[in-house]
Amino acid sequence: MKIGYWAVFNYDEKDKIDYGISIYFPDVSEAYTCASDDENGKKMAKEVLELATYDLNAKELPKASDYDTLAKNLTENEKLYWIEYDTDEIQVIREFL
Repeated sequence: MKIGYWAVFNYDEKDKIDYGISIYFPDVSEAYTCASDDENGKKMAKEVLELATYDLNAKELPKASDYDTLAKNLTENEKLYWIEYDTDEIQVIREFL
């Protein structure tokens, strides 16, 4: 199953600190991270989205907001990226004690 949400990349601190891009998902409040550039940010966003939604079944997943609704509320230092992953591609390694 594919799971996807819009991530907001906020660049307010970009020139002040190494990991100055704050990344959050308006529809998945548990998923937030930071990055030094957009490419790294997309990877980090995917990982944090996987972690935040891993244990949720399809009925528990929040509905993704539409682009237009989110875009009209962005500041001049923000942009949206669609982040998705396929649950069938996640490999889980468990250690049993």
